[in-house]
Amino acid sequence: MDGKSQIDIRKLSFRDRALYELKVAKATEKRTYYWVQVRLTNGKKKWFQLPKDLQKAMHTSTFELNEKRLVGALINIPISKYKKNGKVKIDCGIICKLSLRNYHAKKPNKITRSQFKQPNRRFGFANSSELFGYLKHDYDQENQERIRQSIHELMVPGFVSFVVDFLLPLCVTFFVYYLIYCVSNTVIR
Repeated sequence: MDGKSQIDIRKLSFRDRALYELKVAKATEKRTYYWVQVRLTNGKKKWFQLPKDLQKAMHTSTFELNEKRLVGALINIPISKYKKNGKVKIDCGIICKLSLRNYHAKKPNKITRSQFKQPNRRFGFANSSELFGYLKHDYDQENQERIRQSIHELMVPGFVSFVVDFLLPLCVTFFVYYLIYCVSNTVIR
């Protein structure tokens, strides 16, 4: 014996044995927490833990489904330390990666807020007023203005990618067809 009191579970009733096994399993079980890597407007990427209410929801579905739900979404994050009155500067960023870790954030400003929204893209453009309407939550005017500015800065690349990925190849294709048409008409004459 190692000096610690040990319980002989053979002498326990079925009910007590089951409760004891649950208690032991819970004590030895490592908790996992969802963390997200967020790209800020300045281009830097930082890791944040998701808050308790989102943790509970995330643990009810698969990692792959959660990843599909979150990657590319905008999420509110604290960018300063919390003051004694609970105030903090809030900004938003784009979720780049999702990760499961065995440890909890040590500082409260390393935990995101609960508001996140996947941009609704129509023809490559995100509806920034829809995003702002949800992400502004009930924050003070200064935080709301910071969030509005960040949404604008983060969603402009959506327009750039629309031009590069869609419009530019379309214009090049039309130009090539036009050249072929011009060359074939001059050869025929």
